[in-house]
Amino acid sequence: MNVLVEQKTELEVLKSIFDGDQRFVLISDNKFQYKFGEGDDYKSFILEISWPDTYPETIPTISLDLFYNRHILPEVKEDIKRRLLTEAEQYVGMAVTFTLIEYTRENFEDLVKNQIEFHGANDENEINDSNGKIVEKDGFHEITAEVKRMQMTKAQKRRMWDHTTASSFGEKVD
Repeated sequence: MNVLVEQKTELEVLKSIFDGDQRFVLISDNKFQYKFGEGDDYKSFILEISWPDTYPETIPTISLDLFYNRHILPEVKEDIKRRLLTEAEQYVGMAVTFTLIEYTRENFEDLVKNQIEFHGANDENEINDSNGKIVEKDGFHEITAEVKRMQMTKAQKRRMWDHTTASSFGEKVD
């Protein structure tokens, strides 16, 4: 069978299988994405599978280099990609896209077992201050000028105003 006919047949099958599945995205007739994991969980990632012109006689291109996957450790990405390519090599000459998605779904926890959760900032050496600015920390938290000035309540502001107003008239405030 012609590779274009095989690709068209597999495309129709994928559309019927994943019809209504919000995790499956058809980018083009030869590029697909599938999201694994729950919501914005630190282990969730999007798998992108692209078919080269000679697919299914050659293995598809597997990519995890997407903006959504920026939180996934490079070692974890490489392990996932390596394991999926090994799986794909077993099925050269056959439709393998659904098989790769199912393999990833069934082995999801094992594939991301080495993924660690990041809290807060993008870099462990950075923190966000109360104004949303990123501040470097060295040893202890460095405090910026914006953080040093405390936010005052209305009562504190009123007392400060009364105190400065009274002092301008030479009065004493309790």
